[in-house]
Amino acid sequence: MSYSINRYVIACSVVLFLFSTFIILSAYGTSGVGWDFLSHYLDGRTLSSGYFYSHLDTFSRSVPVNITIGGTVYTYRTVPPLTVSDRFYFDDVWEPLSPVLIGIFILLAGGMALELYLVFLIALLFVASYVAARKLDLNPLLLCSIMIGPYVLMVTVLYNGAEILALSLALIAVGFASRKDYRAGVAFGLMGLAKYDSLILSPMLLLLGGWKGVLKAIALFALVASPWLIFNFLLFGNPLQSYMISIIETQPQHASLIAYFQLLGSIIWYPAILLLVAIALLAYIGRKGAWMKRLSARAVKRVLRKQEARVLALFLLLAFAGFLLVYNSVQGPARLGYLAYGSTAMLAASALGCKTISNARIRAGRHCLKVGQLLPYLVFLASLTLLAVVYLSWSGIGFNVLGSLGSRAPEFAAAVNALQVHGLLNCRIVSNAWPYMNYYNVTAYAPYLCNATVERMPIVVFGNIGVSSYCTGSVYSLAGISRSYVYPNFSIYLPDNYTCMK
Repeated sequence: MSYSINRYVIACSVVLFLFSTFIILSAYGTSGVGWDFLSHYLDGRTLSSGYFYSHLDTFSRSVPVNITIGGTVYTYRTVPPLTVSDRFYFDDVWEPLSPVLIGIFILLAGGMALELYLVFLIALLFVASYVAARKLDLNPLLLCSIMIGPYVLMVTVLYNGAEILALSLALIAVGFASRKDYRAGVAFGLMGLAKYDSLILSPMLLLLGGWKGVLKAIALFALVASPWLIFNFLLFGNPLQSYMISIIETQPQHASLIAYFQLLGSIIWYPAILLLVAIALLAYIGRKGAWMKRLSARAVKRVLRKQEARVLALFLLLAFAGFLLVYNSVQGPARLGYLAYGSTAMLAASALGCKTISNARIRAGRHCLKVGQLLPYLVFLASLTLLAVVYLSWSGIGFNVLGSLGSRAPEFAAAVNALQVHGLLNCRIVSNAWPYMNYYNVTAYAPYLCNATVERMPIVVFGNIGVSSYCTGSVYSLAGISRSYVYPNFSIYLPDNYTCMK
């Protein structure tokens, strides 16, 4: 089956894109962006500055840190996973593609860079959905409508930013792999640089046909990833620095399987509902149990002979396996469910667009229409309605988690004002919200430096972030707090003999 892109499909897609963009920009204007996105933005701002490249030795300096375990104080020197100097910030544990792209937007657009980058991310997802739909012979409007859901807008765009980038590139990679096109290696390489966890999809390169195509794809994959590996080697002396840290942070914690499915359901519920709708339609259209024959082992084997079906099945398998690996990890699995969502959305689009459903006919007055002619527009209307409900709820209560973790949250600006009142604004500080402080041009370090033997700095702690015990808790065993300033949502602590380095 071949789907044509007519003017109605284009018009509906444009409406969906414009409304999605409006929601994103409205939420950004109210709450800003989340922690991860902000870190990518700060990295991009640093990478776009010549100062960073001329002062790499300053950024990679080590500092002494005291840690108290069982009453014994251990001192060691470490290079912080994030480095700050003269209000520049670089965090080496993040994937490079987002900061590089943001840096380019900063160079080209200046103060409007972040807004334009958000628009770019939405546009890229639509383009990737169309590419994947055309390659996999799916209805483009159907796939786009399913792909744009509350989870995608809430988590993958505004909270992180790298996940929607990786998801878009994964869709393109899957599309090219379905055609056994060795250029899929480029998409897989960029996908890995956008989000390291998406590298779990790399076994799909083995589905590209003959060994020549596989080797070409692997070569392109390595060629795309090598510049960042070289940069890592020059900066940290280890080409796998960022990869290793990211892998360590995504080790599973062996939580219950029930909770796993509950969390997974909270992510993929929209495409899963549409998948159930497709199953119900198959049951209704294929009366007398005929549709069950299509699910037999022989039928499944026959379907998997097609390259598109094999690629989609492996995408689904690897995506869910990847989510299981990061489940309940310190990274937060809700942020890493983008591949599970994308693969489920593609499966739902494939099921709703299958021949049995598409060729079924319904009567509309004197006319007899195919279900395949109406279904994409019905899903489009459902998605548009869902987005409208989401927008109304977000505009009324603030943007979900970004209500307290958004870069525009009022407590961060209030903390900057408080630092200025107490004469600490130009000092280097330690904070459990260090990316936000750096975003407001306050030089801030990670919490574990609060007990550094050389750099005793003022401490700013935000209680509503959920890590208020940092620096003031028993783990770090500060020698004492000489002064403290307590505000409704944050506190400023001054350790004994603190040094306010300008």
